[in-house]
Amino acid sequence: MRFSTFRLSLKSKLFIISTIIILIPVAIISLLLYTKSSNIIIHNTGVSYSTRLHFFSEYLYRITNKMYMDVLDLTIDRDIKIAMFSKANLDSNEEIASFDNLSNRVQNIIESDNIVDSIYICSSLNHWAFGSNISRPLYEDDLANLTWLKDSNKIMKNKIQWFKTKSITKNFPFRDDKDILSCYTIVKNDYDDSKIGLISINIDTAIVQNLLKQVFYKDKPSYIALLDENNSIISSYGFNLNQEDYQVMCRYIDTEEVSSYNIQKFHAGKMLVTSQKLSDYNWKLVVLTPYNEITNQIVLIKNFALICFLFMVLAAISLANKFSGYILEPIQILLQSMKNVQNGKFDKLINKSRNDEFGQLYEGFNDMSGNLENLMEELYSQEIAKKDIQLKMMYSQINAHFLYNTLDVIHWIATVNHVPDIIKLTTSLAKYYRINLSEGNDAISVADVLEMTKNYIDIYRIKNDYDILLMTDVEERVMNYKVLKYIFQPLIENAVFHGINKKGVDGIITFYCSQIEEQLIFKIIDNGAGMSQNKLDGLNKILEQKNMISNGNFALKNINDQIKLFYGEQSCIKLESVLGIGTTVEVSIPILYKENEDV
Repeated sequence: MRFSTFRLSLKSKLFIISTIIILIPVAIISLLLYTKSSNIIIHNTGVSYSTRLHFFSEYLYRITNKMYMDVLDLTIDRDIKIAMFSKANLDSNEEIASFDNLSNRVQNIIESDNIVDSIYICSSLNHWAFGSNISRPLYEDDLANLTWLKDSNKIMKNKIQWFKTKSITKNFPFRDDKDILSCYTIVKNDYDDSKIGLISINIDTAIVQNLLKQVFYKDKPSYIALLDENNSIISSYGFNLNQEDYQVMCRYIDTEEVSSYNIQKFHAGKMLVTSQKLSDYNWKLVVLTPYNEITNQIVLIKNFALICFLFMVLAAISLANKFSGYILEPIQILLQSMKNVQNGKFDKLINKSRNDEFGQLYEGFNDMSGNLENLMEELYSQEIAKKDIQLKMMYSQINAHFLYNTLDVIHWIATVNHVPDIIKLTTSLAKYYRINLSEGNDAISVADVLEMTKNYIDIYRIKNDYDILLMTDVEERVMNYKVLKYIFQPLIENAVFHGINKKGVDGIITFYCSQIEEQLIFKIIDNGAGMSQNKLDGLNKILEQKNMISNGNFALKNINDQIKLFYGEQSCIKLESVLGIGTTVEVSIPILYKENEDV
């Protein structure tokens, strides 16, 4: 069973494309409207949360600053310092009185501030601790496993610091109790500045949590937390935050400014992260709100955008139908004209005219049809000329073989008859034609070209009155590159006969070759007669012409056309000459072949 391939007509394709072109901007506008609305709501929510966090941070600062000042007062309290020097022996009336004094002092502070949960005082000299919520002083055995005392070792010298730690149970056995936020400081001896103990004023973290809830009682975000300078959570409420999302939150707040909000991707989904830094203690307040809870407010905008989009779809279909019909007619005219050209009817031109781009296409197509036949004839002429060159090359190979064999016989007869000039002449000529034959290849290496040139000059020296010195300047790296073998002998011959001989004195010919990027640059330089500027301009103008080779063209033109056919338009011949000084012929060809490649 054969199935025909389904193909859309041009009109259908234009209709579809036009519809898409119209609908894409509409879809983009609708998307931008939805996105812009989302961004506005996110911005407003972020600003609202940032404002509340700012107010809370100021409130928290006032509380902590008061505790800071209370701790500072306690560190310079004389009664407390005296108590720290005692051994906490409650059998002594004097020490009982000292501890009663101490108890009353801290109790007054707690009663004056309903935020303070407890106050702990520890003597480093006598290894005991006392607390406002502890029934008796604690000694070394009691203190051994308490988190509060372990955290006291983290206090830096001469600095008041905050830590999240554990409170101590009221009665024996004394152990860790609830989470507290402690303001620690060291107490020093007035005489030698040595450490005699430490003091901490503590806040129940549940109080901090209640304060956070009161600040956000209207918005009720899903998660809010207070973090210390090490990103440890001091207090929080809301959903349980897994370790992966906790790390994402910490990375964000560590890189942000004092106050910021942004959408971040968490394991639980996208969330709006609002943060506020408390610069005095390097704490951070963070609020996490799921993105979908915020964007619920733009459902109406989303529905409105969808209705507008559907309306524009209908309008786009109507406009696309008219547009496709307008475009299709001139395309069909061009299609029919192309079929005429394909069938060889170059005289069938488009007679209709338009004042738009299609009108320009009509004119361009008519011009193309008029020139196409001429281009085909020119291409045919080029192919004929190329074949003619190939036939001439084959004929020269046959003649060269015959001459090479004849030279071998002459060399043998000259050797037998002891005629050295003939031996030298036939040897140079034989070497010249051996390289010229090159096993039937059209290209030889630059080294072989140089050898052919030397042999040619040797032959010339024997049969002429004027001596010629051949100088070479060839880069070593180009020696193995292959070049067309027929182009250099005529150039050397021109330098001899039209340069050196015409001047009538001994001369110098320089053979130069170098590589510039992917081009080989050859120069044949003679110090012969040279030529006038008018003649030089005329020769260069002929070389620039693009008409094909004919029997009437001179040697330079034939060589130029050969390299154009062989190497393409990247090759050329240029002439430079000064009358009475000499002539330079420059040949530039692309690098195509190397020594181990046959051509």
